[in-house]
Amino acid sequence: MDFMGKTALITGGSRGVGYATAAELARRGANVVIAARGVRRLESSRLELQRAGANVVAVCGDVSVWEDAQRMVAAAVDGFGGLDILINNAGIS
Repeated sequence: MDFMGKTALITGGSRGVGYATAAELARRGANVVIAARGVRRLESSRLELQRAGANVVAVCGDVSVWEDAQRMVAAAVDGFGGLDILINNAGIS
C-alpha cells in the first residue's frame, strides 16, 4: 500500500513495534510523527529514521496527559499540514 504524502502519528514510536511501524510507513512514503515519554531514546530513534530518509518529527510526552496528546497532534498539523493516520501503540507489557 502506498502512503505517499500521508501523515502518521505513532505513539510509543521510539522502540519496538512502534518504531518498526514508523520505519515501515516512512519507507512507504509517509511523514511520521513519533511520540514517546523517554526523550533520549525518542531523539535517538528520530535521528535513525531521519538518516534512513524519513520525514520525521519527534514529540516527547505521555498520551495519558491531555496537553501532551494535543501537542502530538499539533506537531503533525504544524509539521506536515494534517494528520491522516493515528496508531495508538503506547503501552507497557
